[in-house]
Amino acid sequence: MDKRELANITVKRALVEALFSLLNDKNLSEIGISELIEKAGVARSSFYRNFASLEEILQYELEHLVDSYIEQCPLGYVDYADLDYMIWKFGFYKKYAQKILILKETGLSSPLVSTINRISLNGIDQDSLDTEGNVRIYFGAGAFYNVTMHWLETGAKETPEEIAKIFCSLYVQGAQAAQ
Repeated sequence: MDKRELANITVKRALVEALFSLLNDKNLSEIGISELIEKAGVARSSFYRNFASLEEILQYELEHLVDSYIEQCPLGYVDYADLDYMIWKFGFYKKYAQKILILKETGLSSPLVSTINRISLNGIDQDSLDTEGNVRIYFGAGAFYNVTMHWLETGAKETPEEIAKIFCSLYVQGAQAAQ
């Protein structure tokens, strides 16, 4: 990676962190570009060279979270019945809870669900699945999204281990009931 690319990444990360910092105290609609670039310590031209809007920064961070997830994921596929995997998965979301909740609060629930669906399909050839296989994937993804959001919104009082045990148990029960 050359110096220019590295500088662009540094500017993007500064803008992301500044925006999320500002979102702790304000709604997205209350934040101006001037306030953001001052907080980030970058020039206005640097902002516009990298992003067209504040919403684009949020989308960029969502993609960054997806990339981090895929890089760190211990499995090349999703298995909602695998307790160790689900402990890791809930732990990952807890680690990024603040950003995930801000993304949801700023109206990015739909992209979050789409992202979870995309992650759930990682490494799976959907065309090779029958209807039940596809339903099982989307059932797990939807359940995971709702359980995770509720867990994070209520302060993630349970450990990732505790919530994963409950989730896996219910998921397996649901799968068995469907057979």
